Amino acid sequence: MQREIAASREIAGKAIYAALAKAEFAPSRIVPWGELDQEDRERWCAAGEDMLTELGLAALAADVFGKQQAMKAGVIEVGGEKFMRDARGNLMAHGTIKAQRQLEDEMVRKVMFYARALSDQIRRFKGHTFEDLAAFQSLLEQQYGVPPSDGKGNCTYTSYDDTLKVEVKIADQIAFGPELQAAKRLVDECLKEWGADSHEALRSLVNRVFSVEKEGQINRGELFSMLAMEIADERWQRAMDAIRDSIRVIGTKAYLRFRFRNADGAWSTISLNVASA
Repeated sequence: MQREIAASREIAGKAIYAALAKAEFAPSRIVPWGELDQEDRERWCAAGEDMLTELGLAALAADVFGKQQAMKAGVIEVGGEKFMRDARGNLMAHGTIKAQRQLEDEMVRKVMFYARALSDQIRRFKGHTFEDLAAFQSLLEQQYGVPPSDGKGNCTYTSYDDTLKVEVKIADQIAFGPELQAAKRLVDECLKEWGADSHEALRSLVNRVFSVEKEGQINRGELFSMLAMEIADERWQRAMDAIRDSIRVIGTKAYLRFRFRNADGAWSTISLNVASA
């Protein structure tokens, strides 16, 4: 990567030098680029780098070179010969691999290059956003002489015209203890005694809560719906108590939501998966 960027820097420096040679105000004799000493060439290369930066082309060049490197990363050179590594780790001669598979490999690597770059950009954006919000919150606390907050409260920040807002939601992260298994057995006893034809809606809800596709998998939304149900059976009540006792808060996580008001006054959300960044 550094070699390619250095090359673009030199190309830009040569271009500026060549343009100067063609200018009306240029000296009568311009020394060819190859005859310049190292110090002069470096000076023109620095000017070329400044031009690329000013025009935003340095980042573009780095992006292009990075994409090209990513696309060719699947090709390995050994002793002057090109190979590609298969799923078992074996080196396969480049010429024996179908052209469509080579194109597919390049396409996937290019898409992944941009996906990783975008993920990194969102992660940096998330960090900068929380820093900005925390700095603003700190200013408010200093203004009103209150102790620093613990960062656990929900908050909404709006533009002056009330057309833009940034929402911060703090959610508890929960896990379930071994009491949940006892609750499941009690619930099964209730359903078995009540019969297959009774409480069909409840049976369906229980099946959604305790998914059988993966051991220990819990549908949390449906679980809290089940907790809200009022059933007089003493075993059901004990099962619900066991579920409540199994819930353990293991931390908190902050979520960001960015919203803007449409022309009709309704709010729309900018789709960004910032939570997992």
